[in-house]
Amino acid sequence: MTAPPSPTTTPMSKERIPVTPAPPVMTPLSLMYPLMASDLDELAAFGETVRDLALERLYLGQSLVVDTHQAFAHLAGRGIRVPAGTSVALTALRHPWTRPCRRGPWRC
Repeated sequence: MTAPPSPTTTPMSKERIPVTPAPPVMTPLSLMYPLMASDLDELAAFGETVRDLALERLYLGQSLVVDTHQAFAHLAGRGIRVPAGTSVALTALRHPWTRPCRRGPWRC
């Protein structure tokens, strides 16, 4: 009685097939622009970093000066085409002492 073939041998021949180990799984990294987008030259430097390091995407937060979509359009116009991500931080735009209107949003 013979033993069943191991996974590294073929059933027809007893030659060993080299097994290549799987590459390690890496978590994709992104970059977030930490400031309100107002200086588009600084933003371009972040876009070039994302492009040159092959990062997952460039995230921009909310800005009161430049709209986020216009900032990404500016980067694309400069030839810096990177995947985009947006986020909103409404808490910083509200005064801490305001309370919600109890009668509804249009009757304050």
